[in-house]
Amino acid sequence: MILFENIRWKNFLSTGNQFSEINLNTNDQTTLIIGSNGSGKSTVLDALTFSLFNKPYRKISKSQLVNTVNEKDCR
Repeated sequence: MILFENIRWKNFLSTGNQFSEINLNTNDQTTLIIGSNGSGKSTVLDALTFSLFNKPYRKISKSQLVNTVNEKDCR
C-alpha cells in the first residue's frame, strides 16, 4: 500500500508562483477532497498522477501543465 504524506506544487496549471501544499498524512485511512467548481480538485489529481506516472490525469498535453502567466519554474 502506498501512503502519501503530502503533495506540493507551484506554477502548475492555474496555480501561481507560491507553493501549494496539501498534507495527506493524517490518522484517517482516506482523504476526501471537496470544493466548488474551479477550486482546484482536478489540479490536485493532475499533480499527483503527474508525479507518479509522468502524465496528467486529464487529457491535456505536458506543455499545458505550466502556468500560462509565469510560463516557467513548474515544480
